[in-house]
Amino acid sequence: EFLTNFLSSKDKPFVLNINARWGAGKTFFIDKWHEDLKEKYLVSKFNAWKNDYAEDPLIAVMSNILKDIR
Repeated sequence: EFLTNFLSSKDKPFVLNINARWGAGKTFFIDKWHEDLKEKYLVSKFNAWKNDYAEDPLIAVMSNILKDIR
């Protein structure tokens, strides 16, 4: 809830970094937070590891966003 409130209070773009050792639960946290955010906000979750197939990464990011918007 704290991060969701923090996120919704921002009126300018920013970067939020989640940093922890391997196996600490970062992906689990993001997956659960993404589910919560989807209830109130339009969100797009992009996994760079799973989408590392395009020569230009912007294409993969934009494709993911378009898929989520639809």
